[in-house]
Amino acid sequence: MEKRAVGITIVILALLAMLAAAGEYNYQRNKAAEERAAPRAYRGYSDTEIAALIEAYEQEVETLEARYGAAKSRTFETRSGGLIDEQIREFERAQQAGTATRSMGADVAERDAVLRELRREQSLRESPADSLKLLLRRLITI
Repeated sequence: MEKRAVGITIVILALLAMLAAAGEYNYQRNKAAEERAAPRAYRGYSDTEIAALIEAYEQEVETLEARYGAAKSRTFETRSGGLIDEQIREFERAQQAGTATRSMGADVAERDAVLRELRREQSLRESPADSLKLLLRRLITI
C-alpha cells in the first residue's frame, strides 16, 4: 500500500510540474503576442515619471488651449482699397495669422494625444484586480 501511495504522489507531482511548465509557456507566449499587437511608447518609464509627465502635459495643454482659443476668437481686420501691393500685403498678413492659428490648433491636438496615451499607460498600471485578471488571461488563453 505504501508503494502505491508513493507512486500516486509522484504522478501527481509530475502532473503539477507539467501543468506549471505549460502555464509558464502559455503566459510568456501570450505576453509576447500582446506586446507585438499593442506596443506601448511609455512602457519603460516609472510610475513617478508617468505622473510627472501627465502633470506637465496637462499644464501645457491648458496653456496652449487658452492661447489657441484667444487666437481663434480674434478677428483679423484688413484694410480694403488701396493699391494692389497693399492689398497683397494685407492678404499675406491675414494668411499668416490663419496659418499661425491652425498651427496652434495642431499643437494642442498633438499634446492632447500624448496626454491621452500617458493616461492610458497609467491606467494599465493602476488596478491590482486588473493585474490579477491579466495574469489569469495570459495563463489560460490558448
